[in-house]
Amino acid sequence: MSSANVRLFIFLAERTKDRVFFRRIHDLPVAQSHLPLFVMPWTLLHAIDRASPLQGYDAATLVASEPGCS
Repeated sequence: MSSANVRLFIFLAERTKDRVFFRRIHDLPVAQSHLPLFVMPWTLLHAIDRASPLQGYDAATLVASEPGCS
């Protein structure tokens, strides 16, 4: 295989200011989204910085954000 491209998304549970539950799809930029020659495993890396939708989350907060999963 050659010239592979990837996009990474996360489907986060969120609440409005009125506490209404909804889910939003967030695009997660990856460090290397294009691989010209696919000859070995490809590890996708997303930097969790101030611009990341995952900033401030950890395993516990992700679980707690899901209704009925706490």
